[in-house]
Amino acid sequence: MILILLLYIFLPASIAVVLYFLGVRSRRFLMGVPAGFLTLPILLVLGLYLFRVPIQQGKILAGLGPVLSLVFPAHDLYEPLAGVEIQLGKGNYKLTFIHKYVGRHAVRVDVPGRFGIEKLGHDLRITLRLYDDQTLLYETGPGEGGQFWGRDHYGLYFVKYRVPQDAPAGVPLTADIHISGDLGRFLKDREGTTLKITKMSDE
Repeated sequence: MILILLLYIFLPASIAVVLYFLGVRSRRFLMGVPAGFLTLPILLVLGLYLFRVPIQQGKILAGLGPVLSLVFPAHDLYEPLAGVEIQLGKGNYKLTFIHKYVGRHAVRVDVPGRFGIEKLGHDLRITLRLYDDQTLLYETGPGEGGQFWGRDHYGLYFVKYRVPQDAPAGVPLTADIHISGDLGRFLKDREGTTLKITKMSDE
């Protein structure tokens, strides 16, 4: 960080010295060029901030969206895009939704309430197919779940994917989700367990 700061100061000064030795004697020019160099990063950061929403939504410069979501997270960034309560004996679900933001997403099994730090035992697997109308855009799984803990819920993340690399943003999609494994054992004493599609952190 200190090295970057020194370069940030040193380069404009070097430009002014080079211009002087090249015979430029205008004070305005000698001061204006380095000053413009110094203000360029500030203007760049300001521009990214002002246009952060369309960037995060993948409308422009989609590759910068995940970075801006880490620096300037939207208030609804991690709100589930779609969800349904899991029913005993039912392993197939269809969810219709739209990706609001670019970056990492996943299918999540969400259990209300609090849980200890011990491993959540299960043998569940999830397969995900994403469709635009009848066109298959992306398929992944069957994937195992990675555990997470929240303030008032806990559960498992499955089959992670990226937007817009694997699926587009801003387009209505249908998710065809298949759950395999002993669903009855998992749902025992876990009333209100839901299946959700959600944005993940891009860290």
